[in-house]
This record gives sequence, structure tokens and C-alpha cells, in this order.
Amino acid sequence: MGKLPRRLADAFSLRVLDQSPPENVCEILSVTPGNFRVILHRARLRLRECLEVNWFETAARGES
Repeated sequence: MGKLPRRLADAFSLRVLDQSPPENVCEILSVTPGNFRVILHRARLRLRECLEVNWFETAARGES
């Protein structure tokens, strides 16, 4: 998560890790619900890509 842009990391952290309701996250970040969904989607995509490249591919090659 440290490599995500700040806004994406904040949205993901508040919603997923802290389990804050979407309405609260929108208020905290000063974004609309539609924008929040886009931000969260982008955060998830980047985290997925990072896991695929840095974790799953490494494990498939047998590296530590």
C-alpha cells in the first residue's frame, strides 16, 4: 500500500481496513460517491497488479 498514490491508499484503508461506511469515507475525502467508487476500483486494481507481479510470480518461480 505504500506505493499507492495517497488518495487511493487513504480510500482503500478507510473503507476496507477500517471498515468505514462509504458515506463517511466520501465525507472524509471530500469526494462524491461515484468518484469514491472509481478511486476504490483503481486502488484495488493497483494492489492486485502489485500482488500478481511481486508475490504470485515470485512464488511460481520458487524464489523467496
